[in-house]
Amino acid sequence: MLGYNNINISTSIFVEQRGASMPNKVQSGTFAMVYLLASFYSGPVDVMQVELEPIMQHLKHCKGLSLDNLSILDSQALAVQQDFSVLIVQILLQHCLCFDDSYRQHASLQFPSHRPMPNGHKTRYFPLRAMMIEEATVHGNLAVHEDVYLTQLKLTDEQLSKTAILTINDVLTNQCIHGGQLCHIRDVTPWTRHEVFQISIGLFHLCLNLVWALLHVHRGTTSETGSLSYFFMLLEKTRLSAPHPDYHTLLATLMQVLNGLILDAWHRKSGFSSL
Repeated sequence: MLGYNNINISTSIFVEQRGASMPNKVQSGTFAMVYLLASFYSGPVDVMQVELEPIMQHLKHCKGLSLDNLSILDSQALAVQQDFSVLIVQILLQHCLCFDDSYRQHASLQFPSHRPMPNGHKTRYFPLRAMMIEEATVHGNLAVHEDVYLTQLKLTDEQLSKTAILTINDVLTNQCIHGGQLCHIRDVTPWTRHEVFQISIGLFHLCLNLVWALLHVHRGTTSETGSLSYFFMLLEKTRLSAPHPDYHTLLATLMQVLNGLILDAWHRKSGFSSL
């Protein structure tokens, strides 16, 4: 697997900058790492599991997604229900200090591990040399791939065209990789077409886009009881009016809103005056 992101290195502390000979205040580049993939059940991944040709054949014959593809299995629905149940109870125990703290540590009130890695497993990773290439463009991404695999790892076109390379990134990097694939779609080998790179979005960026989508759909107005704007006003939250506000600020606010709604539901369902 390949992972990489931009870096910015401060190179000059001089206040006065004169002439082309002066060093730049900041030098931008890219830092990459390669990771050894591991199967959840059988140790290291076999080369057969990441052969590129079957993956591309499946892609070419894929008819697209339907609602049946998007529905979850019964086992997945049960796993989601388990997580929600634990979250609801944990919110009660977190905000009602009259409960003994040992309840929060009880084994039955912990989030279950659905696909655990083997005990003692540690992912092996290998840092590569930082390169003075900015990866935030289509051309920059293509240059990063060539520097990593051709220049640093000294692999050949033939070696690189046989197996898929998983790469998990932010949305912008994935867009640049896909753009490079479209630009080279008529090239000769899988490597030069850059179709060896099988992209996925990182969990952080998945959550980032999710909370922005929640804000976009449920923002409403302060006069609409139950809208996010209504709760923001009650909590005296600011700086959340932009389309893409700070992730951590928005996430913390959404969790406060959720906690309040769950506690109110606990109060109403219990039928008692105090939780």
